[in-house]
Amino acid sequence: MYYTKKNADAIIYPASLTKIMTAIVAIEMTDNLQTQTIVEPQTIANYTAQNASMAGFQAGDFVTMEDLLYGTLLASGADATGTLADAVAGSEDKFVTLMNNKAQELGMHDTHFVNTSGLHDEAHVSSVRDISKLLQYALENPIFYQIFTSKSYTTYVPNQLIITNSLFTKLPGLDSPIIGGKTGYTPEAGLCLASIIEKEGKSFLFITTNAPSYIWNPPPTY
Repeated sequence: MYYTKKNADAIIYPASLTKIMTAIVAIEMTDNLQTQTIVEPQTIANYTAQNASMAGFQAGDFVTMEDLLYGTLLASGADATGTLADAVAGSEDKFVTLMNNKAQELGMHDTHFVNTSGLHDEAHVSSVRDISKLLQYALENPIFYQIFTSKSYTTYVPNQLIITNSLFTKLPGLDSPIIGGKTGYTPEAGLCLASIIEKEGKSFLFITTNAPSYIWNPPPTY
């Protein structure tokens, strides 16, 4: 992997880039991605009240862990992250402890998570360098890589739900070496993007935060 850095150690709000950690922790803690769980009404109500982005699951839906992972990484759904946290750890607070433990394991010393979704909190912080470490680690997991680089996913819970990758939705007609990515936004964090680019046989991580728009320049050829 290759990446260039600018202000890599500045403390930033990671917004929905948080969900990269949510997903990789859930993957590592789950033996069978076809295990089912239920979407609780209070989960939907909680995140709807906060105007969080949602994947489209409904209260009472029986979903697989795989469904929730696609909902987390592609649609950036807080309904998915909240349900994952409950299914894996019993509560969001307990799951966040797992996220912070993994951050320390990876040497993400500028990072502290407060929630699974990336909703704004003054104590929910990271840095571009830390997000780079996280994404590089996560992409080594074949399940994460497959989901992260998918453009869409279809499930039935019980009705058909098509989940599309928000990166390709926000950049329609994208013709580039970008093969996958995770977007994020809060007013405090600005526009955030963590993506993987393949160019001339090399892989590049492209991570930006607090940006005014989703604009990127292809990396130089080395």
